[in-house]
Formats: sequence, C-alpha cells, structure tokens
Amino acid sequence: MARPLVSPSSDSTRHGRRFASSQARARASSASRATASRRASPQAAVQAGAGRSQDYTYDRFGNLKTITTDGNTGAQVKLGVSPTSNRIDNTNAPYNAWATYDTDGRVTSYLGNTFAYDAVDMPNDATVDWQRRIYLYSAADERIASVVVAGNPAVKTGAEWTLRDPNGQVLRRFTEDGAGTLAWREDYIYRNGQMLASEVDTADKTLHFHLDHLGTPRLITGNGGTKISEHQYYPFGLETTSPFQDAERRKFTGHERDASNLDYLHARYYTPQWGRFLSVDPELDLQKALSEPQLWNRYTYVTNNPLKYVDDDGRERLISRAALPSPEYARQNAASTIKFVRGATRYDDIREAVTGMQNAPANEKWMGAAVIFLSVADLGSAFLAPEEKGGIAGAEAIAFKTFNAFKARFGAAGARLEWHHIVEQTASNAAKFGAEALHNSVNLVRLDKSTHRAISAYYSSKQSFTGGMTVRQWLSSKSFKEQYEFGQRIMNVFLKVPH
Repeated sequence: MARPLVSPSSDSTRHGRRFASSQARARASSASRATASRRASPQAAVQAGAGRSQDYTYDRFGNLKTITTDGNTGAQVKLGVSPTSNRIDNTNAPYNAWATYDTDGRVTSYLGNTFAYDAVDMPNDATVDWQRRIYLYSAADERIASVVVAGNPAVKTGAEWTLRDPNGQVLRRFTEDGAGTLAWREDYIYRNGQMLASEVDTADKTLHFHLDHLGTPRLITGNGGTKISEHQYYPFGLETTSPFQDAERRKFTGHERDASNLDYLHARYYTPQWGRFLSVDPELDLQKALSEPQLWNRYTYVTNNPLKYVDDDGRERLISRAALPSPEYARQNAASTIKFVRGATRYDDIREAVTGMQNAPANEKWMGAAVIFLSVADLGSAFLAPEEKGGIAGAEAIAFKTFNAFKARFGAAGARLEWHHIVEQTASNAAKFGAEALHNSVNLVRLDKSTHRAISAYYSSKQSFTGGMTVRQWLSSKSFKEQYEFGQRIMNVFLKVPH
C-alpha cells in the first residue's frame, strides 16, 4: 500500500481532525434543528436527532482511529489501524474493533460478516447479518441479484433481483421466494439522476423521497403527503433512527443498504459503522494524489469529509450538490436535461432564446444552453457550422483490428473518462469501412463520461431531420467522411454545452 508523500506529525493531524469533527458536529446539529422547524411534527424530529453526535480522531495517514458516539467514551470504538498497510487488524493496540484481510487487501471478515471475492475483486459469497448470500453481477460489474441460501449443500431460500440503467441506478426491484416465484416490489423514478419517487406494491402505492444535500432520502411521504418515515444519520452514514420504519433499501447518499453496517457502492462495499471501504480503491489519480497525499490511503471514504463529498460509484469522491454554487449544480445536470427538452425549430427562435437567456438567473443560463443546443440539433447537421479540426485530420492514425487491441496499446481513458468513437463502432460501419477505420488514434478520443453518454443518447434519439429514424440509423447511409464531420460537430457542440 502506497503511503503519503507528505506526513504531518500524528499529534498535529489528530488534533486538527478533532477540530474539523467538532465543526462538522455543530453543522450537523444546526441542520437537525433547521429540519425540525420545517417538519409537521417537530417533537418527533427532535427526539430522532437532538443530542446525537460523533467525535473522531485520525492517524497521520487519514485513518479513523477512534469514534465516540453521543459523548459515550465508555463505548468508544478503537480501530486497530496498521501504519504500514492502512488496514484495521488486531495487531495494533489499543483496539476493540478490527477486520481480517486476504493477501489482496480485501476484508474477509468484520463484525460477524464474512466475504469471499471473485476474480474482479467483487464479493460473490458473503454472510451478512447471519444470512449467507450469493451476489450475482452483470458483465459491467453491476450487482443484479442477492440470493439468500442455507444449508449444506446450499439451497436457495429467497433472493432480490434488480434492473438497472447504464449508470447502475436501480430501476426495478423484484423478490423471489424459495420456490422461484418472482414478485414485483418497487419501480424508481428519477429527476436529473436524483431519487424523486417510487411506485411500490404496498397500500402507499407511491413514495416521494425528500433528499438532503448528499442525496440521502431523509423524509419519505406517501399519498397526500402522509409521512411514512424520517431518517437521521451520523456523518459517515450510520443511522441514528430506527431502520425498520419502512422497507426502503436506499439509504445514505441514495445507495443500497444490505445491512446496518454494509452499503453497496457499485465498485466496492462500504461500512458506515467505521467510515471505511472493504477493499482498496480500484482507481488512483496519480496527479491528484501528488498534490493531496491523503488520496494515497485507498480505504478511506471521501477523504474523511462526508458532509461535503459523496462517492457515486466507489471509485471517486464528488462534491455534493449543496456544496456547489447554483450554476455548477445546473452545469452537472444539463446533460440529462437535453434528453427531455425540445426547443425551437427556426433560427429566429434560437436567437430569441439566446437573447432571453442573457437576463436569466445564473443557475438557469446553463439549462438554457442545453435547450438551445437541442434546438440547434433539431435543425439538422446543415445548421451546424463546421468546427476547426485542431490538426486531428492531419494526424497519422495508428490503427487496430479491435477496440481491445487499441486499449491494450493506449490504456484506459482515465479517471471519469471514456474512449469515444467519432464514427461509431456499429456493425454496419465495421462492415462498410473496416475495423481499422474505426479503432484508430484519429477516430478515438477521450471524453468525460457524461459527455460520452449524452452523445450516445442523442444518437439513439429521433430528430426532426432524420425522417422518423434515430440519428444513428440516419447516419448509417452516410460516407465515412460525412459521419466523421457530423460526429466532430456534435462532439464539439456537446463539449460547449456544460454537462
């Protein structure tokens, strides 16, 4: 395990972190009081959150060393952190909490839970809350099922299945009994990637999620605004209220909670009880880590700043929405907005929209840009002015027979990036132009994930100039040169529209 390049003294970091913890506690208490003032039943809210706090101490590598809950020093959690590996084992006194690890640095047991892993570092056989569970994953490493088994040999006694969108968000939940009978449980509804509501199989029919700044559903209401449940959490996600108020699986920052001390964060599993991941971060941005040494510790959750940051997929911390100024919040959501908004169909309409947008509030200008982009796109490729190619057309292409061969040569696109084919790698294009025309260093560029996926969604949409076809179908009859130039123009427009 790599260690920080800069290591302040243990004492100074510990005291500095305690001060930060005190500030966080004050802000959390203030948020609880503000929340209580808005609730229909302030007394219930006060009982759930008043007087709750946690204090933390850290070692110089950013590892949580102690957790004191509600001022109870007698029940203080003391994590036995190894200074050489950042793991919490039973060799570093004083401690009363530890885990066991395999040779790859993955937790194999803690707090009564046990884990075995597959070849890509995902738990596939676990005992959680005294139930043995077999986890099944898709080819994209997204979990699709948690199968409960018992006995030896193991016999299935039940299961939960999930259908997910390309970003891993749960769309539908099913349960399965031991006889193999499936039952629908819940369909989720999202707005700009955030939980909005769900349809359920109970008498409530519809649940509405009221989120905090981290995307955590703190209040759940049913038909007519009736309160179903209200949830309070400590900073690292451990719930202070009863987890049995409802059957909702989505908890801290909107992730699925498998047990009171285990959350599924896609690429990794996380324990809110100790504020740590069970395995090392699969991605490390070396450039960022050189300037922020705490990133070298690959077990910590969002560099121990859970009131500001979230981790959407177990790979990278992100600034939470409440910590962003309004234009930045809108910028991050413009990519999803353009999928649903339809704008003007004449140049004059677009000009008027541009003029009107100048007087719009700052947080609406980014959304206006998304609307205007889609209006331009609806007019067709002839409307879009050709963009400068920046010398790419004159570059000498290094071509490969397969996309995998290209990636073997150039590597992964990078953190939060994806390789993007300017001329898409469809079957018809491969047949017409040949694989090497598609998988080469001129046709492939790095784009951030949101831009890449927004362009793909646009190619799957029907526009006014495509004659009832999708953009992708419409392009299939064009020459390589036409597709390349169209792809560059669309890519450049999307890059100008903030995502």
